[in-house]
Amino acid sequence: MSRLKITIKGKINPIYIPHVDSQSKVNIYYGGAGAGKSVFKAQDLVMNMMKGGRNYLVVMAAYNTLADATYNEILKAIDSFGFTEYFTYKASPLKITCYNGYQILFKGLDKSEKLKGVTPRKGVLTDIWVEEADNVCKKDFLTLNTRLRGQSGGKVKRMHLTFNPTLATHWIRKTFFKNVDETFHKTDELLILKATHLDNKFLEPEDHERYEAYKETDNYFYQVYTLGNWGVLSGLIFNQKNWVQADLSDIRDNFAVCYYGMDFGYEHPKAFLQVAVAGKTIYVLREVGGSHITNMEFVPKILPIIGGQRLSCDSAGANDVAEFKQLGVKGARGVKKPPGSVRYGIQWLKNYKIVIDKTCLGLIANMKAYSWLLDKTGGSTGEPKKVDDDYIDALRYALYNFMKANSGAIQGVNLKLY
Repeated sequence: MSRLKITIKGKINPIYIPHVDSQSKVNIYYGGAGAGKSVFKAQDLVMNMMKGGRNYLVVMAAYNTLADATYNEILKAIDSFGFTEYFTYKASPLKITCYNGYQILFKGLDKSEKLKGVTPRKGVLTDIWVEEADNVCKKDFLTLNTRLRGQSGGKVKRMHLTFNPTLATHWIRKTFFKNVDETFHKTDELLILKATHLDNKFLEPEDHERYEAYKETDNYFYQVYTLGNWGVLSGLIFNQKNWVQADLSDIRDNFAVCYYGMDFGYEHPKAFLQVAVAGKTIYVLREVGGSHITNMEFVPKILPIIGGQRLSCDSAGANDVAEFKQLGVKGARGVKKPPGSVRYGIQWLKNYKIVIDKTCLGLIANMKAYSWLLDKTGGSTGEPKKVDDDYIDALRYALYNFMKANSGAIQGVNLKLY
């Protein structure tokens, strides 16, 4: 096996070839959608595994996203190099073992307490790949970094981050992008490489056209997902003064009273939240969501959380409410939405500090992107965009009755109970 030749020509995008087996301690691959960042990192990982001496921990914010993302990407990389016979696989828990005894382990940060038990069969962890690193908080990143310890036979221990630059205020930018060229920077300590769909030689012409079309429809998406620039949203509704993400696992089950909200969808996500309130703080404890999921598939996911409690739902989904009841969610009720209730709910929420559990990725993404519609002069119309709002709607529905009981009408809006 020492003479096994790895052919990369025609398999790896040229922009990444100089950075195969980069020896920098922190390796950041970021930029636009379709740039092949994750594909390259999977390929690089496989090549390192075959050369031996390295164990990888692959991490995402939520464990249940790993199989459809990084795990499958690594399997494709193994197959593309013709190395299938040299690896064995385990589906539960996810694990890939190379013929030489080194392993790829997978963990989600929603179960971060289990990181304490991450031990490869042979040697020590030498590499950690954090996919969609923009969904990971700095505290979890620092915790991950402590897992790179022990004698590695002189091999550099490395962190690898892949992500789209969703917010210019992100801790990753504040930590690693000070006084550096944000397109390319390389030292023994840090590699930064920015790429876009134009750097991906394996896309079809229509793929490139789709990304460029954002220029005409959404400037934020064009800047972030087409050009790979750090995102700056105009008219952002909630800012970092209004909300934070945190690890609520220690207190999640300590609230005597919880509230539950549901926004229906199929093409766009179904969104369910469990919420509690203490003083002037709203705690978002649990989230269940996803697209292209039927009610029959969805209800078993939330029944263990909600039991027989009231579930406040979008009243526009009357048929969905009825089906939820038939499927066992006896407390499902539609929320009446008089004119102005969305603006009312936004203003009411801004009176509270919102603490969101780090596993509630859908709501976190909504809070980062939820913004006002702007007029031709760039001023706010006072109406929120009807995108990136599914989980925020679920939050408003969950707190509907609490909102009514704890505040009067705003701007003449009279919220009626069911």
